[in-house]
Amino acid sequence: MVGRSECCGSYVGTQFGVKNWLSLDICGLVCVTMSAGLHLFAFTVVTIDLVHEKIAFRAVYGLLYVPTTILALASLFMAWKTDPGAVPMGARPLPEPEDDNRSENLASPLQKRGIRRCRKCNDNFKPGRAHHDSVTGRCIVKMDHYCPWIGNAVGALNHKFFVLFILYTFLAAIACMTMLVFIGMDCHDFTTKSVNSPTPAPSLINLGYQNMIDDNNRFTLRSSSNSLISRVAMSLPLSEQQPIPLCNKTNSGLNVALCVISVIFVIFTSCMLVENYDTIQSNTGKIARMKIKAGFGGTELSPVSENYNEMFGGKTQRVSWHWFVPTPVTFPEGMGDQILGYVWREEWSYGPYRETVPPPTPSRQTPFENLEVGQQGNASSLLDQPLTLAEADTDNNNYLTNTMDEREHTTEIPKVSPLDVETSLTKRNSKHGLDEVI
Repeated sequence: MVGRSECCGSYVGTQFGVKNWLSLDICGLVCVTMSAGLHLFAFTVVTIDLVHEKIAFRAVYGLLYVPTTILALASLFMAWKTDPGAVPMGARPLPEPEDDNRSENLASPLQKRGIRRCRKCNDNFKPGRAHHDSVTGRCIVKMDHYCPWIGNAVGALNHKFFVLFILYTFLAAIACMTMLVFIGMDCHDFTTKSVNSPTPAPSLINLGYQNMIDDNNRFTLRSSSNSLISRVAMSLPLSEQQPIPLCNKTNSGLNVALCVISVIFVIFTSCMLVENYDTIQSNTGKIARMKIKAGFGGTELSPVSENYNEMFGGKTQRVSWHWFVPTPVTFPEGMGDQILGYVWREEWSYGPYRETVPPPTPSRQTPFENLEVGQQGNASSLLDQPLTLAEADTDNNNYLTNTMDEREHTTEIPKVSPLDVETSLTKRNSKHGLDEVI
């Protein structure tokens, strides 16, 4: 399901006004299920089949593998469910900083060029660092890409969880491979030694097993631990060389699949971590960096501030503990809107923002104030000019009174008939000695 969608009566989805953000893309839902499923599969196989008695093994399992797996699943959930920075309907541009030196009649650059709008989002306002995501159908601030493995777009508000998911998946895969190596080394050491002696091979003692020799010249291996896997006992003839049960399980298909998955995850996540290192260091998303490199970027694509990291939040650029915990991103007070590039209130969500150009300041002088006394005879032509609403509403009485006063002082032009014109011309010709030409 590509584009804006919703489910359960606008309870979840990516449509404008939904209560909870959730991408309903089918491919994304399948991939995010696979991401969680692979972690749970690895955790189950390691816990049930690969429990080891060595202290080093238990340290890797308890101190590294289990915590990183839990944090990876938590980061995956947050990356999947968090709004990546979608621009809400009715969002408005940031107010321009006040400048006392700027003339009041000078139009701002925003008014000269208009504001950016997204045609695919019903002409909603589009901040400078936002890009439209065709999968979710929304404009995402600082969009990096759409990742099907987290089932969501990666943007300003969930990029931290995406990076943490990659990091902890990488560490969990490393821990899993380390435990597989421990098991492989012990099993190889055991199979290369003979058990044709009353004393079991030294590797068995190291693994925590004790021997008991019965009357049939057979010994039974029993664990000195109470763990689930180590409570396995078997009887071996002294003349045979057989691996311990743990080694038999290590050669199973599940463990082979676990080894292959771990290798693939290590390679994939290490490449992703290297790619996201530039984003963390530069405070700029991948798309913005591509535009700047191509020469299409302006100041609107640059980081808002160098005093803190825009991906992990906080108040400083220094690495802090909250960088490694999948908790919501927080910014210094008053900087959240600056990062997102817009301001929004719930009452504005009825439709896209429409900018209004302020009308020119209405003139409060009457048409006759700047006329000289000798020119007031031509003032009647100015009466054809329409009145502004402000003049009609507030100064209606004064305007009419001033107009009547000016008309009383206006020189009246006498009416002249055609006969008077002919008589006037005859007198002028006689005065200058001119005869009428017939």
